[in-house]
Amino acid sequence: MKKTEIITLNMATQVQLENKILSTTTAFTYLGSVICDEGGAGSNIKCRLSKARSALMTLQVVWKSAQYCFITKIYHSCVLS
Repeated sequence: MKKTEIITLNMATQVQLENKILSTTTAFTYLGSVICDEGGAGSNIKCRLSKARSALMTLQVVWKSAQYCFITKIYHSCVLS
């Protein structure tokens, strides 16, 4: 029960389950997608872009390295990551 949260839309009442009041939140992640109380996909898109940017930044070390040939760089980027 401590991990259970609810998201409400136009509702000011509190929800109880097993005599405990559930905490409310404005956004949460479900199966990798961000769900927010405003609807829309803006926050989900921002989150996914941030994750993609982070993944590309970790690959920069491989792409900038003179130690690896071009084929090895592609292999590291596409297969190993």
